[in-house]
Amino acid sequence: MPRFEYDLSKSRTNKKNHGVDFEEAQELWKIIRIISCHRADKRWVKIYEKSIEG
Repeated sequence: MPRFEYDLSKSRTNKKNHGVDFEEAQELWKIIRIISCHRADKRWVKIYEKSIEG
């Protein structure tokens, strides 16, 4: 997973401009990696759903 430099000001600006802060972006990278590496069959859908539940 790509590493991110955390800057609160930049994170807030990103949230304002794109609707995603840096913490949300990190979670999206995890999800994208799962989706891009595996076919989204029922098993992976369940893994994804559990990951977004917290």
